[in-house]
Amino acid sequence: GIISKAIFEANKWRHDFYVEESYVINWMYPYLSPHGLIMKINKEPLPKLTDEMVKNDMDFWAWYFNRLMKDRKFQRDVVARKTFSKLRCAIAGLYVYRRMMNEAEIAFRQAVDLYPSIPEANFCLADMYMQMGRFADALQLMETNQANDPNNDRIAGFINQIKDLAQMNNRVNQLQAQLSKGS
Repeated sequence: GIISKAIFEANKWRHDFYVEESYVINWMYPYLSPHGLIMKINKEPLPKLTDEMVKNDMDFWAWYFNRLMKDRKFQRDVVARKTFSKLRCAIAGLYVYRRMMNEAEIAFRQAVDLYPSIPEANFCLADMYMQMGRFADALQLMETNQANDPNNDRIAGFINQIKDLAQMNNRVNQLQAQLSKGS
């Protein structure tokens, strides 16, 4: 992260930068905007993603997703499916950073559909659902993920975490309801 930031700062006036994110580099998020399959690192932090940026991203990925899903060669190519899923998941992460949850959900769903066993998209989408209080959706997603990837030991632990948090959330809601009634 430090090296990429130094390279960017020293050269951003010379040319545009683009990134295919494999691992999150936090300093980049304020600068990133979707750019087809990858993301552009803008010269200065963006106050927000414009409606046009989001529309272009959603339109591009709707078209590309449909094209890929209709391609029989793509359906058989596990490496390609994982790769495109990770690309879409990275952009979904940008939407989460920007608190654009509807767009993030669409992008994560596309990532999961591109490769249903992908851990990144499933775990990140389930985590987003939990942040939104959508525990049933998180649980259903991870149970489906477990059926697709039964050898992933982390899934069972995450499912238990979802159940525990849902139970705690329900208890908090009960206590708040009692408190509001003065009891």
